[in-house]
Amino acid sequence: MTDPSQDADFNELDFEEQKAIFFKSSFEEKGDLLLRSQDPDQLANVMSCEEMYLMTRNMDIDLRAEILKHANLPQLFFVADLDCWSKDQINPKNFLDWLECLFLADPEKLAGWLSHIDYEMLVAGFKKYVGVIKPEREYPADEILGDRAYFTLDMMYYVLCDEDNLDLVKRALHLIYETEKRLYVNLLEGLISELDYEMEEEAFRHRNVRLSERGFPEEDSAMQIYRPISEDEWKKLPKKEINMDSVREGQVMPANYPVLWSEEKLFLDDVLGSLASESIEVIHSLQEELVWLSNKVLSCSGIQMASEQKVRNGIERVRRFVNIGLEEVSQSDVEVARPLVLSTWLEFLFRKGFTEIIDVRSELTKCIQQFWKKNNDAFLNFLGIPYENMCRGLLKTQPQCFDTAETHDLEQLRDFKNMDEIKASRVFVQVLNELHECLVKQCPNLFSVLLIEADGKDDPTTLLELIGTLLVRSILDEKIQFKEITKKELDQFLKKGGEQAGIEFLIHKKFIETFVAQMTEGHQDNKKLEQFLYQIIETLQSELHTLSIASDINYKYVRCVKLKD
Repeated sequence: MTDPSQDADFNELDFEEQKAIFFKSSFEEKGDLLLRSQDPDQLANVMSCEEMYLMTRNMDIDLRAEILKHANLPQLFFVADLDCWSKDQINPKNFLDWLECLFLADPEKLAGWLSHIDYEMLVAGFKKYVGVIKPEREYPADEILGDRAYFTLDMMYYVLCDEDNLDLVKRALHLIYETEKRLYVNLLEGLISELDYEMEEEAFRHRNVRLSERGFPEEDSAMQIYRPISEDEWKKLPKKEINMDSVREGQVMPANYPVLWSEEKLFLDDVLGSLASESIEVIHSLQEELVWLSNKVLSCSGIQMASEQKVRNGIERVRRFVNIGLEEVSQSDVEVARPLVLSTWLEFLFRKGFTEIIDVRSELTKCIQQFWKKNNDAFLNFLGIPYENMCRGLLKTQPQCFDTAETHDLEQLRDFKNMDEIKASRVFVQVLNELHECLVKQCPNLFSVLLIEADGKDDPTTLLELIGTLLVRSILDEKIQFKEITKKELDQFLKKGGEQAGIEFLIHKKFIETFVAQMTEGHQDNKKLEQFLYQIIETLQSELHTLSIASDINYKYVRCVKLKD
């Protein structure tokens, strides 16, 4: 589709066609399309609160005001509840910027918001800048106020404010004074008598209630979606029913987030596609569940909607974890999955998927606990790249998958998206565990030595150095032991263990095969473990290929075996 914001014919389309293009467009395009539509008020009213926020969040104040002129009160509440707060405190600058923006939009919009927002929010917000004095009649106001900047609208309440913000505060309070005098009196009395922390605390509570009604619970409550689910719990979960004949009057407008979904094809999409031919209402209901679930994910990090990418990440996490849960319980059979998504809340499938991921992490932590005495840092440093990043991802609070194609993360981590990735990670952890068992069998005190190194050395032994050292020892001494290699022994290894092939040094294949067989004794049936060792030795080989039997070796750059100083 061509860029709709550049389509000169958009103005000529009927409203339904404009609406269809509007909802398929990016948030960067929506603002321009709304202002060009036949009925901006109606188009704004069919948007969710989240979409209104995402559309306006990066606009300059003038354009944002033009858009908010068409917003409804719930949308204004939502935008203010995100913009005017920093964690559990009102952001003073953002509060005044919000008042200024609504002034520019339409004073009636500001009057509506001021008269319907909770009293505590107004008191707590204005208290950031405003002081109020109500002098007794026998004391002249000038004697009390001195040369501080102030104004009064009724010769009863004197409002003190710094000169930079005096005009805006005066306009806001004058608007309240003109439209709702009772609120004006209550507000100024509150500014005199109410305690700052009590007002802000109560305002925060009201804010959280409003956000929870849009699917944004408080952080502690939202984190329940990451609670693993046992098999017994799974069997006892309540079923849902989708009643397409019921009319849900008064329901809040759900966000139209499919426009933010990535193009990756998941098993979940196959299942939804198989339902679409039967009932579009079913798809809308399931999409609504996905949206509310993504709101919970965003709530777990303090409602991080500061960018479209953060929202997109939350949506994709929901889609991927639900996909994993659905693949697991249906064994990736669409016909089995169809009735499951109709009878099982997607939040339960999300938790099921997350449980599969957590199970892999649990196996990894058992390995670290057994061999590394719970020293995660020593274990990760030992592995080296890329295995370090693979395990670092698994050890996160919400474990992640290592992906060499990932470009958005320095560690090349992203969320797991299907059961194949879970199974591959589970196999990787099993191989790591068995490798540790093999190492202990060959060198019983090895990990005690490595832990001491990790505590006291700047360059503790890495996995590559360890395997390289054990391989060299097996060739030199015909037995596997962890003992540093002298420079003389490295020369002997180069003469005995391999041959020069052009500019490369190649280890004799027979020595590698013998070493792998010795290392995997008792695990001979584990082809994955053998492949892992061969993979490490291949890296070792690439590190050694520049060494030459006939030339001097710069030992400073030999990092694939443990050399004696």
